[in-house]
Amino acid sequence: MGGRPHGRGRTAERRVGDIEFDAGEGQCHRDLKAVYNDGTEAVWTDIDLCALHKITLYYNSSDDTTRAVGE
Repeated sequence: MGGRPHGRGRTAERRVGDIEFDAGEGQCHRDLKAVYNDGTEAVWTDIDLCALHKITLYYNSSDDTTRAVGE
């Protein structure tokens, strides 16, 4: 899904953070939502967070999309 950072045409600010969650039974599959300064959102559903150790979000201003890459 698409989203756009505040200040179209500017380089998006790089932010890094850690998120911890309870990985109890049945708790690995979660939704992920990025909310930009202008209120637009990018949403991914049913991500297996137990299978990943890192998720990187990339914003493409030329087509106004955000993608998530898991490692």
